[in-house]
Amino acid sequence: MRTASPRTFPTPSVALLTLATVLAGCGAAAPPATVSTSSASVVSGDASDACDGARGDGCAKLGDEYLEGRRGPRDVAKAMELYKLACDTSGPRGCTRLGHEYAIGRNVERNDTEALASFRLACKRGDAAGCGGLGFMIANGRGVERDVPAGMRLFERACEGGDFDSCFNVATRLYEGNGVERDESMARAYFERACSRRFALACERLERCFGDPSSRAAECTGS
Repeated sequence: MRTASPRTFPTPSVALLTLATVLAGCGAAAPPATVSTSSASVVSGDASDACDGARGDGCAKLGDEYLEGRRGPRDVAKAMELYKLACDTSGPRGCTRLGHEYAIGRNVERNDTEALASFRLACKRGDAAGCGGLGFMIANGRGVERDVPAGMRLFERACEGGDFDSCFNVATRLYEGNGVERDESMARAYFERACSRRFALACERLERCFGDPSSRAAECTGS
């Protein structure tokens, strides 16, 4: 939940960056929605009925539909309420989506405390992307004291769990020596793992940094 060359700030989770880019859209940004966090019961009407019985991650999927405007006009507040309902009913994906939104601060007011707590809960429940988001928060000192080694361990755990955004983050930090000892060989292995799942940024980085040495990109040579 940035970074390396293809990014614009210090190595945050690619998942967060990607999500921020996708949701940014065009034109002027709308003001962040005001979201109640007092109780899951704030969800009402067809939203509550639609995920009744499914709860958990079923409500998180419904939240995605409202956030992306696939159920009529885009409704950020309702999406956030559904993510919270999902998280409150043991859905790790709902916790992860809450964490993403609070960490990005695009659709709702940025809240590092809420983001950290949401990612921590998602990771505890076994969601790989949640562990990646938690790694992002810790490695970048967002809402907690900065601890790159601890963040890397979470990125590695998330990568092993199938979150290939986190594989890219591990690779980027290893390649650049960003808070960790530089290891080009291990970095390549992680880039390849992410690329194998068609993670475009990883494939591009492999091409630029491990392709023909004569055409190696400037950011890969330190020049």
